[in-house]
Amino acid sequence: MASVAENENVLLDYEKQIFLDCFHEDGLLVMAKGLGLERIFLSFLRIYCDPGQLVLVLNVSSAEEEYFINELRRMNVSPLPKSINNEIAVNARYSTYLQGGALFVSSRILVVDFLTDRVPAAHVSGILINRAHKVNESSQEAFILRLYRQKNTKGFIKAFTDTPNAFTQGFGRVERVMKNLFVRKLHIWPRFEASVLDTLDKHKPEVIELQLKMNARMRDIQMAVLDLISVCVKEVRRCNPTLDTEEITVENAISRSFEKVIGLYLDPVWHHLSQKNRQLIADLKVFRTLLMYLTSYDCLTFYNLVAGLRNRSSPQNCASSWIFLEPAEKLFILSQERVFGQPQESKEISMDVVEKNSKWQALQDVMTEIKIQNQQLFDSELGPGRTLILAADERCCSQLRILLKEGYEALINTILDRSTLSGKVGLKGSTKANKKRTAEKEDDQVTLTQMMKRTRKKGEETEPVEPLSVGDQWDLQTEMVLWSDVIEYETLSPSAVVFHPLFSSNEKAFEIVRVMLRFLPRYIVLYDLDMTVVRQIEVHKATHPSLPLRVYFVMYADSVEEQRYLTTLRIEKQAFEHLIREKGTMALPEDMTADLYRDVAFAVQLNTRQGGLVSPAQMEQPRVIVDMREFGSELPSLLHRRGIDIHPVTLEVGDYVLTPDICVERKSVNDLIGSLNSGRLYSQATQLTRFYRCPVLLIEFDQNKSFSLNGNYAKETTLKDVSNKLVLLTLHFPKLRILWCSSPYATAELFQEIKLGRTEPDPTKAVTVSSEQEATAAFEKYNLGPQEMLLKMPGVTQKNYLGIMNRVDSIAALCKLTEPELKDILGSASDAEKLHGFLHMEYEEKHDESNQRNKPKTKYRFGKRL
Repeated sequence: MASVAENENVLLDYEKQIFLDCFHEDGLLVMAKGLGLERIFLSFLRIYCDPGQLVLVLNVSSAEEEYFINELRRMNVSPLPKSINNEIAVNARYSTYLQGGALFVSSRILVVDFLTDRVPAAHVSGILINRAHKVNESSQEAFILRLYRQKNTKGFIKAFTDTPNAFTQGFGRVERVMKNLFVRKLHIWPRFEASVLDTLDKHKPEVIELQLKMNARMRDIQMAVLDLISVCVKEVRRCNPTLDTEEITVENAISRSFEKVIGLYLDPVWHHLSQKNRQLIADLKVFRTLLMYLTSYDCLTFYNLVAGLRNRSSPQNCASSWIFLEPAEKLFILSQERVFGQPQESKEISMDVVEKNSKWQALQDVMTEIKIQNQQLFDSELGPGRTLILAADERCCSQLRILLKEGYEALINTILDRSTLSGKVGLKGSTKANKKRTAEKEDDQVTLTQMMKRTRKKGEETEPVEPLSVGDQWDLQTEMVLWSDVIEYETLSPSAVVFHPLFSSNEKAFEIVRVMLRFLPRYIVLYDLDMTVVRQIEVHKATHPSLPLRVYFVMYADSVEEQRYLTTLRIEKQAFEHLIREKGTMALPEDMTADLYRDVAFAVQLNTRQGGLVSPAQMEQPRVIVDMREFGSELPSLLHRRGIDIHPVTLEVGDYVLTPDICVERKSVNDLIGSLNSGRLYSQATQLTRFYRCPVLLIEFDQNKSFSLNGNYAKETTLKDVSNKLVLLTLHFPKLRILWCSSPYATAELFQEIKLGRTEPDPTKAVTVSSEQEATAAFEKYNLGPQEMLLKMPGVTQKNYLGIMNRVDSIAALCKLTEPELKDILGSASDAEKLHGFLHMEYEEKHDESNQRNKPKTKYRFGKRL
């Protein structure tokens, strides 16, 4: 086992070349998925854990941090990297930076530490950036790199990503990402690169492909679903002639990344789409789920899904149009026939009629072969081997465990009990089916390896295999465990079987890689296919050439499952070809300095008239005071990019202070809805209007979504409540200004225009503004209600209303004053006459007792009818 552990730490030939290329020159590394990017990243962490260096690591999740730290601990690396998060006190961060080594830092914290000079930028050796494809000009990582390059031009910047598809979206995407990263070198390593092919071909695992044939009903169901997808795609294109629908194809609709692709194209125009178009998009997602269920699950599970879709298609629920098409009717009939046989009214499901899953039978045969081979190797030096079964999700893993541990009949009973048919139909013929399966097993006990070597005709005799002795037989049933039940893979028996999902919502970082390193399986069964996992198995075998490894591929030939896998390979290949072309044509500046990507000529660009003005060199640098909690948004980065200095402080009132008189409370649409519902926005508006002469409410939309409240933010009923509450807010706070911005880019440009020619704010004064602070200015001492009422009265203006409020206690006292007294307070005889006449105007009260529905002929003001 010691030699195995040593092999894990040794890089492959192509990995060594990648490491040397990235180590000697800063750049962006783009690798194909599954080729071991985490191994390259781990190697850099290993050499930069030295306390004599300070290396900052960005864009790493907490799960990835845990994986890297555990792997470095297994390598006996000391000291281990540290994590800087919100649990570390502000005062302790500076000392942590001075200790050196590799530090995992959240982007939000590092931005603030750079702006407040808590990071010794001159002593930072460099920065490692994971998921580099997500770095754009408004991201926190780009903000950090600009601040870093302003203070340190010699440190290294190394970026890593294994998502080449992200660079095909938009014009010049890779060039823009490299400019934001301040790197000039692009390292491209696809799967078809020569050194990668040579390395992985040296030690190939033994591969057995089991290409199963779909029965007639499954093929017809697959064609019916594909016909429905084709109809929906054509309808989407017909209803949206101006929409770029190149990515909305039948081939892409069956891939797992379809939701992300279609969201990228349709989210900005979602509010323009009709209800019919939105339903069509939702139907395409349903069809993809149907195709996945068809190949991964049994006929009963598939029937439950189809029956549920049909039951929800009542006229009251606005049924989709595809329900009434001929392929849909064919889908419903065939899915029912797979369970009940020919269409008939039956209260029972016959085990002889239920369509058997071909994958289940193939998996049982595979496990029988593995069991026999382990028995044959039981007394040998090699010994029995472990088995890892990879299925689509947790549900599929649980079903397969029941199948292999308890049998086919038990699984069908379990599925039936958990389905919508539970209590409605029964199960019959199970004993006969059991005997039939037992007879089939006794008739033929040949291994799959032998089946691959020769074709056996029907009725041809085979050599019998000796049954396993009771003393030497390892108990397969007790060794079958789900991945969630495993605590330590190393402690499992040499013949254990583990079920693990390919896609899991709560999956840890690099989980499949970690399981293979700890579990060291000799047999891997791919019940469902995934390109990344296939390559991870190849790398695992190349790093452990002395360990035998056999991989079983279980798939349906000429199926959507196979096409989905091939489509994933094609898309990645096209992405790398695009990157290779971009690398040959992109033009990057020789001097990658921060000033090149920051608008430092702010005053020069906006003040074109130089006569009589102070020169831009003598002008004060524009600045904005930003609340600490706002650094999770993109706006501070865009403001800094426009040449505005950012001062992070803790503000109790507002989020952004632009000038001594202008304070902005920023709300995203979702935050706006929540603040209005909870009443928090009312108290925030009260504090803004109390302490600042020009309070501003900024409503900022997502740049990737529609600039409309009628988009995909909330339900229509919720949006009506939002509009009504916003009207009440503006009526109650007339001084409050509301700004609507389509994106953070528009907000940054608007802030720049607002600040033009105005005094810069003082950070020390902004910090002292507290919600519990007593008002000192005259306009802050009084309630807003009486002020608004007073300003509505004739003769009262913005120049004289403060004099009234300072010398008169209340509205009631104001009504008792004489005209000479009002003249003395207002300083104007005409204003005093208007106000006195308004307050003492005589009125007549008329009632129509016979008809109380008649409207009064007088107007109401301040509780009186005049």
